[in-house]
Amino acid sequence: DGSSFVSELIAIVESGMAYMAKRERGPVEALMTCIGDVRDLLRLVGFTRTTTEAGYDTGNSQSGTSRVVGGEIALIETLVQFRSAVRTAALQSLRGDTESSLDNVKELLRL
Repeated sequence: DGSSFVSELIAIVESGMAYMAKRERGPVEALMTCIGDVRDLLRLVGFTRTTTEAGYDTGNSQSGTSRVVGGEIALIETLVQFRSAVRTAALQSLRGDTESSLDNVKELLRL
């Protein structure tokens, strides 16, 4: 029954929230177990790992795996090239190396 499932899931979440609200908490492992159980239950009813692991440090940056197509290094290199092109266009505009600022805007839009 979906309604019962949601009610029980909310009860688990509320218990975790009450645990966090205490001034003097016990070990953090209890909270980690609660969060893990909630994530597992959400996956059970169709939520993806991308959704259920939001905010969770999976260690992707250190393990060599990435969710970025082409990898994180390729993303960084592309951003550096884009920044360099924007900087060059801006400097040319300041120096008057181009005919008009409209040319610079067109150049930026081509990027």
